[in-house]
Parts: sequence; C-alpha cells; structure tokens
Amino acid sequence: MVQRLVVRLGKRRAAWEKTDPREIADVEFQDRATGGLDLRPSVYVVAAEASEPRAGVIRVRAEHSASWMSPPRPVGTMEFNVDGATRAHLQPSPGETKFQYANSVHAELLLGSVDDLLALIATLLAERDKRAIALTGAEVIGYVEGRQAAGDPEWTSVIGPVGAEQGEWGTAVVNFRKKRNAAGS
Repeated sequence: MVQRLVVRLGKRRAAWEKTDPREIADVEFQDRATGGLDLRPSVYVVAAEASEPRAGVIRVRAEHSASWMSPPRPVGTMEFNVDGATRAHLQPSPGETKFQYANSVHAELLLGSVDDLLALIATLLAERDKRAIALTGAEVIGYVEGRQAAGDPEWTSVIGPVGAEQGEWGTAVVNFRKKRNAAGS
C-alpha cells in the first residue's frame, strides 16, 4: 500500500525540542524575504512505499539539502508529515532545486494567518510520535553515495563521479565511504 506524505523539512533539529509553537515558528518558518513568518511554507508530497516508507523522504532531504545547504551532520534532521495536520490548501509549486524529482513533488501550504501556522506547529508537537521522521546523516549520505555510484547525472553534476568528488557534498560522501569501509574492516 502506498501512503502519501506531505513532508515539511526541518531546518534545525534542536528547534523542535522546544514546546512553544511561537519559538519554533521563529526558527523554522522564517520568511527570509520579508523577515516575518512564512505563511506559504514549502513541503514535498512524496509516496511512502510499504517496502521502503522512508525512501522518498530521504531522497527529497538529500536533493533539497544538496541544492541549498551544507551536507548533513551525523545528528541528522527532523522532518514532519503535515498531511492532515492543517486545513490549509496544498498548492503544487515548481521547486527550485538542482533535481527534477524534488522540483516535481514540491508544493506550498497556503496558511491564512500566523494563528494557523501556530496551530499547525501545535498539532505537530501534540502528534510528534506519529508525524516526526528523524533521519540520520548516514541515511542521507548513503543515498547520495548510491546515486553517485549509479552514475546519476544530476548527482554527478553536483558532486562529481566516484573518485573525483568535489565540494562539501563530495567530501562528505568520501568521508562516509572511508568510515564505512574502516568499520567493515
């Protein structure tokens, strides 16, 4: 059975350790353009296959992060399935990442007010056990390494082919590979 996940990628895992929705909003839902709160937060609508329920989430995390952020740290990230957590309209919106898949599943939640945003965060906190999706840095980097080894042209353009890695993401994959190989020795 395939389940739909509407995934909000977390910015800072530590922000979700707070209990006040406003404090979380101030960190996780900042609109850089206006300096206010983002009432059109980005989400990714992915299919969760029964055999690999986390695969789509790991993929969009990797593709989003490789386009906008430095590689994941070992502590990992905290994502949330917001499907059904708000009555906000879900509007498909072409993404702006370096990856076709992430762009194709990108959408925005159209919230009507700051109160709607705070209510969404309160719901996520109250239902954390069923909505939180904690990813490790190893899961994300492992996915990237697999795509690179498969010769995925999008990933090759971001980090280079195996043996010619470039940039922070390339270094992260090389370091991951070294640690995994040392642990397997």
